[in-house]
Amino acid sequence: MMRRILISIILLLVSQGVLPADEANSPSNVTLDNQALKVESIKPSTKAFNRLALNIIISGTGRGTVTSHPERFPPCDSDYIAKFHIGDSVALIATPSPGSLFTGWNGDCSGSGDCMVRMTKAKNVNANFMLAKANQTIDAIILKPATLTMGGSTTASATASSGLPVSNSDKLPENAPRPIRIGIAVSVNEITKISDQTGTFEGNLDLRLRWNDPNMIFDARKMGANRLTFAQEAATKKLAGIWNPAITLANGKVQVLEQGMFIYADGTVIHIQRLQGTFDAKYNLAAFPFDTQSLPIRLVSRKYNMDQVSLTQDQVDINKSGLRQGISLSAWKPKRIEFTTSRTRGWNGEYFSEMEARILVSRIPQSYLFAIFIPLLLIMLIPTLMTLYTKADIAPRLTAWSASILSLVALSFTFSTRYSALDSDSFVVQLVTIGFGYQMFMILFTITLLSPQVADRFSNKFIVPEVLGYLRWTIPPALIGLILTQALLTALS
Repeated sequence: MMRRILISIILLLVSQGVLPADEANSPSNVTLDNQALKVESIKPSTKAFNRLALNIIISGTGRGTVTSHPERFPPCDSDYIAKFHIGDSVALIATPSPGSLFTGWNGDCSGSGDCMVRMTKAKNVNANFMLAKANQTIDAIILKPATLTMGGSTTASATASSGLPVSNSDKLPENAPRPIRIGIAVSVNEITKISDQTGTFEGNLDLRLRWNDPNMIFDARKMGANRLTFAQEAATKKLAGIWNPAITLANGKVQVLEQGMFIYADGTVIHIQRLQGTFDAKYNLAAFPFDTQSLPIRLVSRKYNMDQVSLTQDQVDINKSGLRQGISLSAWKPKRIEFTTSRTRGWNGEYFSEMEARILVSRIPQSYLFAIFIPLLLIMLIPTLMTLYTKADIAPRLTAWSASILSLVALSFTFSTRYSALDSDSFVVQLVTIGFGYQMFMILFTITLLSPQVADRFSNKFIVPEVLGYLRWTIPPALIGLILTQALLTALS
């Protein structure tokens, strides 16, 4: 019984590193003499007391393994105790499993890189792993720009505590080809208002910028994902710490409702903003109300010239652009979105790349028929009826046409005020001109053929009644036909 107790004590001492295994296993060390316990040749071992424990703890919601270099213990994916001699040095390497992210060390190690441990005493190291899906939003890790001094010179990039590199936000990426291509995509979510009077429109859209920054390349295996996502405030802080093309809106004022950023392992950076704002537009109302308008969104990089940054579109950007399905606007029909690239000259004489996204919308003419055609027809109808289809003296007829002229002047003033962008050759102005011409014709007709003094000069008293009968059925249809023809020509053109 005593022998078993003694052996248990010795095994416990061996497991704690107090006794070396070769001495503990020697049978000459332990004897029983007349039921008395004698321990012989057990001497304190310097080698035994030099063995120190390195306690490796795996924690967090994710999974991963910890290995050593040089290899001193097998890869461990759970808590493990490794034994080292005093003065030994070892590098601990944390590798996240697929779907996990290594977030850093705790205990006797810190940071997120390889952990160098020198065994001067027993130590505890905690490796933290967290779940990280491919589209996970990382809000907890906020990266700040840093500088790293190497060989006496300062480089423009360094690795932050999360393991993701950041680059200097002022200088162009040194290893990127020039000009840096910035992919532009615009997706229109909503058009809330189009104002002809103020020359503006209001809307909600998603602006997507895409570029490649070699300084943003990272090890997808080590990070546990090939794409990192930053949303809202995290995206704002991240954008402030990396290089970005400083794209500005040249024709409006917007408010950023939401934003996010994707950084891929190959260095591709995608910045997406949801914008709500008012945009300036120049409307051409020559074909009003059968017109199609172009609503522009002008983007320009005023910080970097064309030799440094170029605004472009690849098929990826084209596929991401367009109008949201089901988008609608009162009295307008959205059609499509087009893009054109150009250049603009800066105050310093340099040229800067510019891209314009144009939203094409066509006006629904039925919404304006009552406001335009009905008042015009009424202005012409009443004096026409009095002139051609009633028996009245010349004075009441001229009074009716005078009132018609004043009404048409007022209507013309209303059109010019309501639609200030109307040109002199616009369809509405042509209609007003036709109306004035018709009024002048009918006034001349009234003071000539309908005047008793003129009618008495004809030798044949049946001439005037015959002419009046013919004009009663030709003048009104001719006016209506002229208006419809002009409307069709404008709509088809």
